[in-house]
Amino acid sequence: MDKLGFEPKTFRMQSEHSTPELHALIKYLTKIIFNLFLASKCGLFINERYMNIPAEISLPAIRTLREEIPYQIDYWIVHAKLRLDKNDSNTIYYVNGEEEIFEQHSTLSIDYHPVQSNANEWIHKRKILFVSTDKLDRISSDIEQKLKQ
Repeated sequence: MDKLGFEPKTFRMQSEHSTPELHALIKYLTKIIFNLFLASKCGLFINERYMNIPAEISLPAIRTLREEIPYQIDYWIVHAKLRLDKNDSNTIYYVNGEEEIFEQHSTLSIDYHPVQSNANEWIHKRKILFVSTDKLDRISSDIEQKLKQ
């Protein structure tokens, strides 16, 4: 349970768009976001790198954002893209590798599966991560260590 009293939950959005499940997801997200916005200041962090742009660019970008935002933010909301191997669900690939570190330090994580074709060898997955700003120094340090490997 996080400091606002929310339990992490996992929702799966199936290709047939199960109405009760989708309704539950929207209701739950609305409640979380409403209460987070009432209790704190949030910033939406969209981490989209073009193909073949190295992950090394993420660390200075994160540090620059943190230093140059002119107001206090309590939480960063990160939308992470993942892929799971269809033949081995233990094989997880983060489209932007640094988002794995954000997940490790997140206060709250909501998983969902977007609609996709079955022809792919990967299962697409998304995570909405709520990360406390006071963890960003540690996240930056962990990203730096990972990039050195």
